[in-house]
Amino acid sequence: MLLIQHYYVTQFIKNPYFITFWRLFKLVYSVKVTGKKSGKAVKKTLKATITVKNPSLTLTATSTEVAVGAKETVKATVKPASTKVTFSSSDDTIATVDAATGEVTGVKAGDVTITAKAGKTTKTVKMAVKDFILKDVKQATTTKLTATVTGNTAALKTSDFVITNTYSKANVAVKSVSVDKNDSTQVTLETYVTMADGKDYTITLADVTKTITVTDGKI
Repeated sequence: MLLIQHYYVTQFIKNPYFITFWRLFKLVYSVKVTGKKSGKAVKKTLKATITVKNPSLTLTATSTEVAVGAKETVKATVKPASTKVTFSSSDDTIATVDAATGEVTGVKAGDVTITAKAGKTTKTVKMAVKDFILKDVKQATTTKLTATVTGNTAALKTSDFVITNTYSKANVAVKSVSVDKNDSTQVTLETYVTMADGKDYTITLADVTKTITVTDGKI
Protein backbone atom coordinates (compact mmCIF):
# COMPACT_ATOMS: atom_id res chain seq x y z
CA MET A 1 0.00 0.00 0.00
CA LEU A 2 1.28 3.50 -0.88
CA LEU A 3 0.60 6.38 1.51
CA ILE A 4 0.78 9.96 0.14
CA GLN A 5 1.58 12.53 2.83
CA HIS A 6 0.00 16.01 3.02
CA TYR A 7 2.13 18.63 4.80
CA TYR A 8 0.70 21.95 6.01
CA VAL A 9 3.34 24.61 6.33
CA THR A 10 3.08 28.06 7.94
CA GLN A 11 6.58 29.35 7.37
CA PHE A 12 9.28 29.54 4.72
CA ILE A 13 10.37 26.20 3.29
CA LYS A 14 13.71 25.95 1.58
CA ASN A 15 15.21 22.85 -0.02
CA PRO A 16 16.92 22.06 -3.34
CA TYR A 17 13.82 20.57 -4.90
CA PHE A 18 11.01 23.02 -4.20
CA ILE A 19 10.41 26.75 -4.71
CA THR A 20 10.22 28.83 -1.54
CA PHE A 21 6.66 29.76 -0.53
CA TRP A 22 5.02 31.56 2.39
CA ARG A 23 1.94 30.83 4.45
CA LEU A 24 -0.31 27.82 4.48
CA PHE A 25 -0.22 25.50 1.50
CA LYS A 26 -0.67 21.83 0.70
CA LEU A 27 2.37 19.97 -0.56
CA VAL A 28 2.38 16.55 -2.16
CA TYR A 29 5.88 15.76 -3.37
CA SER A 30 7.15 13.40 -6.07
CA VAL A 31 8.34 9.94 -5.06
CA LYS A 32 9.39 6.93 -7.01
CA VAL A 33 7.97 3.63 -5.85
CA THR A 34 9.35 0.26 -6.87
CA GLY A 35 7.32 -2.85 -6.25
CA LYS A 36 6.86 -6.32 -7.64
CA LYS A 37 3.98 -7.72 -9.57
CA SER A 38 4.05 -11.37 -10.61
CA GLY A 39 7.74 -11.40 -9.78
CA LYS A 40 8.56 -8.43 -12.02
CA ALA A 41 9.73 -5.03 -10.83
CA VAL A 42 7.16 -2.25 -11.34
CA LYS A 43 8.06 1.45 -11.05
CA LYS A 44 5.64 4.33 -10.54
CA THR A 45 6.30 8.08 -10.23
CA LEU A 46 3.99 10.38 -8.28
CA LYS A 47 4.03 14.07 -9.27
CA ALA A 48 4.16 16.95 -6.77
CA THR A 49 1.11 19.19 -6.37
CA ILE A 50 1.53 22.55 -4.59
CA THR A 51 -1.34 24.88 -3.68
CA VAL A 52 -0.20 28.38 -2.74
CA LYS A 53 -2.40 31.10 -1.26
CA ASN A 54 -2.26 34.66 -2.59
CA PRO A 55 -0.32 37.26 -0.55
CA SER A 56 -2.20 39.10 2.21
CA LEU A 57 -2.47 42.86 1.66
CA THR A 58 -3.81 45.73 3.76
CA LEU A 59 -3.80 49.47 2.99
CA THR A 60 -3.67 52.47 5.31
CA ALA A 61 -3.72 56.12 4.27
CA THR A 62 -2.45 59.10 6.27
CA SER A 63 -5.63 60.81 5.03
CA THR A 64 -8.37 60.01 2.54
CA GLU A 65 -8.31 63.66 1.44
CA VAL A 66 -5.57 65.44 -0.48
CA ALA A 67 -5.43 69.03 -1.70
CA VAL A 68 -4.50 70.05 -5.22
CA GLY A 69 -0.70 70.07 -5.44
CA ALA A 70 -0.34 68.40 -2.03
CA LYS A 71 0.76 64.85 -1.27
CA GLU A 72 -0.51 62.02 0.91
CA THR A 73 0.77 58.45 1.14
CA VAL A 74 -1.08 55.16 0.91
CA LYS A 75 0.90 52.53 2.82
CA ALA A 76 0.72 48.84 1.95
CA THR A 77 1.40 46.05 4.42
CA VAL A 78 1.96 42.76 2.62
CA LYS A 79 2.92 39.22 3.63
CA PRO A 80 5.32 37.89 2.69
CA ALA A 81 7.11 41.20 3.08
CA SER A 82 9.26 40.54 0.00
CA THR A 83 6.20 40.58 -2.28
CA LYS A 84 6.26 43.45 -4.77
CA VAL A 85 3.39 45.94 -4.45
CA THR A 86 2.43 48.29 -7.28
CA PHE A 87 0.03 51.25 -7.06
CA SER A 88 -2.20 52.81 -9.72
CA SER A 89 -4.77 55.62 -9.92
CA SER A 90 -8.22 55.31 -11.47
CA ASP A 91 -7.84 58.80 -12.97
CA ASP A 92 -4.48 60.51 -13.36
CA THR A 93 -6.20 63.79 -14.23
CA ILE A 94 -7.53 63.92 -10.64
CA ALA A 95 -4.63 62.37 -8.73
CA THR A 96 -1.44 60.57 -9.64
CA VAL A 97 0.27 57.93 -7.51
CA ASP A 98 3.86 56.73 -7.42
CA ALA A 99 3.68 53.09 -8.52
CA ALA A 100 6.36 52.02 -6.04
CA THR A 101 5.83 54.21 -2.96
CA GLY A 102 2.08 54.89 -2.96
CA GLU A 103 2.60 58.67 -2.72
CA VAL A 104 -0.54 60.37 -4.03
CA THR A 105 -0.46 63.88 -5.56
CA GLY A 106 -3.66 65.87 -6.03
CA VAL A 107 -4.14 67.30 -9.54
CA LYS A 108 -7.68 68.69 -9.58
CA ALA A 109 -10.78 68.45 -7.41
CA GLY A 110 -12.66 65.17 -7.65
CA ASP A 111 -12.83 61.59 -6.39
CA VAL A 112 -10.31 58.92 -7.26
CA THR A 113 -9.58 55.29 -6.37
CA ILE A 114 -6.05 54.17 -5.58
CA THR A 115 -5.41 50.47 -6.22
CA ALA A 116 -2.57 48.40 -4.80
CA LYS A 117 -1.69 45.02 -6.29
CA ALA A 118 0.48 42.27 -4.83
CA GLY A 119 0.53 39.15 -6.93
CA LYS A 120 -3.12 38.33 -7.60
CA THR A 121 -4.28 40.25 -4.52
CA THR A 122 -5.68 43.76 -4.97
CA LYS A 123 -6.94 46.33 -2.48
CA THR A 124 -8.35 49.81 -3.04
CA VAL A 125 -8.79 53.05 -1.12
CA LYS A 126 -10.99 55.95 -2.19
CA MET A 127 -9.60 59.47 -1.93
CA ALA A 128 -11.09 62.93 -2.41
CA VAL A 129 -9.02 65.67 -4.02
CA LYS A 130 -9.97 69.18 -2.90
CA ASP A 131 -8.95 72.65 -4.03
CA PHE A 132 -8.07 73.64 -0.44
CA ILE A 133 -7.84 71.88 2.92
CA LEU A 134 -7.72 73.92 6.13
CA LYS A 135 -5.27 72.27 8.51
CA ASP A 136 -4.92 74.73 11.40
CA VAL A 137 -5.65 78.30 12.52
CA LYS A 138 -3.80 80.42 15.07
CA GLN A 139 -4.43 83.93 16.31
CA ALA A 140 -1.78 86.55 15.52
CA THR A 141 -3.63 89.64 16.78
CA THR A 142 -7.27 90.51 17.43
CA THR A 143 -7.58 91.39 13.73
CA LYS A 144 -5.22 88.81 12.20
CA LEU A 145 -5.21 85.04 11.96
CA THR A 146 -2.60 82.70 10.54
CA ALA A 147 -4.07 79.67 8.78
CA THR A 148 -2.28 76.58 7.52
CA VAL A 149 -3.86 75.60 4.22
CA THR A 150 -2.81 73.01 1.64
CA GLY A 151 -3.78 73.28 -2.01
CA ASN A 152 -3.73 76.07 -4.56
CA THR A 153 -3.55 78.85 -1.95
CA ALA A 154 -2.69 81.46 -4.58
CA ALA A 155 -6.32 81.23 -5.71
CA LEU A 156 -7.79 81.91 -2.24
CA LYS A 157 -10.22 84.83 -1.91
CA THR A 158 -11.57 86.65 1.13
CA SER A 159 -15.01 85.20 0.43
CA ASP A 160 -13.65 81.65 0.76
CA PHE A 161 -13.31 82.09 4.53
CA VAL A 162 -16.18 82.39 7.00
CA ILE A 163 -15.33 83.62 10.51
CA THR A 164 -18.12 83.42 13.08
CA ASN A 165 -18.42 84.48 16.72
CA THR A 166 -19.93 81.37 18.32
CA TYR A 167 -21.59 83.43 21.08
CA SER A 168 -23.26 86.18 19.05
CA LYS A 169 -23.44 84.13 15.81
CA ALA A 170 -22.21 87.22 13.99
CA ASN A 171 -19.89 86.76 11.04
CA VAL A 172 -16.63 88.69 10.86
CA ALA A 173 -15.79 89.94 7.38
CA VAL A 174 -12.34 89.14 6.04
CA LYS A 175 -10.53 92.22 4.74
CA SER A 176 -7.55 90.54 3.08
CA VAL A 177 -5.90 87.20 2.41
CA SER A 178 -2.13 87.02 1.91
CA VAL A 179 0.05 83.98 1.23
CA ASP A 180 3.58 83.71 2.61
CA LYS A 181 6.12 83.96 -0.22
CA ASN A 182 8.40 81.33 1.31
CA ASP A 183 5.72 78.87 2.46
CA SER A 184 2.52 78.76 0.41
CA THR A 185 0.71 76.80 3.13
CA GLN A 186 0.86 79.80 5.50
CA VAL A 187 -2.02 82.21 4.90
CA THR A 188 -2.70 85.41 6.86
CA LEU A 189 -6.30 86.61 7.26
CA GLU A 190 -6.98 90.19 8.25
CA THR A 191 -10.44 91.18 9.51
CA TYR A 192 -12.24 94.52 9.27
CA VAL A 193 -13.22 94.53 12.95
CA THR A 194 -11.57 93.49 16.17
CA MET A 195 -12.50 90.05 17.46
CA ALA A 196 -13.70 90.01 21.06
CA ASP A 197 -11.41 88.92 23.87
CA GLY A 198 -12.33 85.59 25.47
CA LYS A 199 -14.80 84.60 22.76
CA ASP A 200 -14.68 81.51 20.58
CA TYR A 201 -14.62 81.91 16.82
CA THR A 202 -15.01 79.31 14.09
CA ILE A 203 -13.06 79.63 10.87
CA THR A 204 -14.45 77.67 7.92
CA LEU A 205 -12.85 76.98 4.55
CA ALA A 206 -14.76 74.70 2.19
CA ASP A 207 -16.05 71.87 4.43
CA VAL A 208 -13.42 72.16 7.19
CA THR A 209 -14.00 74.22 10.36
CA LYS A 210 -11.52 75.12 13.08
CA THR A 211 -12.23 76.85 16.41
CA ILE A 212 -10.05 79.31 18.31
CA THR A 213 -10.45 81.36 21.49
CA VAL A 214 -9.43 84.96 20.94
CA THR A 215 -7.34 86.84 23.48
CA ASP A 216 -6.27 90.47 23.50
CA GLY A 217 -3.09 89.54 25.36
CA LYS A 218 -4.03 91.55 28.42
CA ILE A 219 -4.28 90.17 31.95
